[in-house]
Amino acid sequence: MEEPSEPCRPELTREQLQDLVVVAHAPNDAEAIYLIDTLDEAGIPVGGETERIGHGLSSGQRICVPRVLAEKARELIEKARAEAHDRGIEVAFDPESVADATYDEKDPVMMRMFELRCEPEDVVAEELRSFVMQWTIDGIGEVQIAKYLAAAGLNREQSAALVAMVTQDNMPAIEEGQHAYSALGILLFLLAIMLTLASLAYALAMGAHYFLVFSGLGLAGMTLMFRSKSKAPDLARREPSLPADANSSTTDN
Repeated sequence: MEEPSEPCRPELTREQLQDLVVVAHAPNDAEAIYLIDTLDEAGIPVGGETERIGHGLSSGQRICVPRVLAEKARELIEKARAEAHDRGIEVAFDPESVADATYDEKDPVMMRMFELRCEPEDVVAEELRSFVMQWTIDGIGEVQIAKYLAAAGLNREQSAALVAMVTQDNMPAIEEGQHAYSALGILLFLLAIMLTLASLAYALAMGAHYFLVFSGLGLAGMTLMFRSKSKAPDLARREPSLPADANSSTTDN
């Protein structure tokens, strides 16, 4: 049996190996491992640095590579993420995956999607439009939206057409909702700053737990402020990949 060949690693000087730049941010360990393995298989040396937001909390990892290989690394990361995204969408509509989701009683939205299969068509169409609009405002990931719509009985083409139709017809309302999240996040963040400063003196005298509580409020504000911008589903920005009559057939269903 032929042994797998080792990746061809470029010859770099010590200075080049130490001159690192950030080429990607991985929000969780699973994606960080996936991206690091992708670059390692291509022979690109990788360094990772966990990003901290205070008190031991992690916001993900920054993926670093030598500056001279940064462009190649970004191309590989973009390709790897696109492939992972396509696999996620494909798996979402796989019949076995849809069947497995029926047992996820911890997700009431998923359960409601399955219940919609027994509802009248007009109820299904109206409720799904409402759900898709709220998911887009909330910044739900495209793969998760695909899982929900697959549970409701839609196929991949119908789902893409529905999301595109909803976002095109309701873009002002969606943008207003996303701006509301940002405004609330900014308000909470400013409030948290004032409370944190006010509690700092008290924390130094009486204990640190109040300081930790108010710092947590600040982190919550930052999360709300950026969630609608950083996690908005790409599918909502795409044109439907259906023939011209796809939108009408999806609405009828």
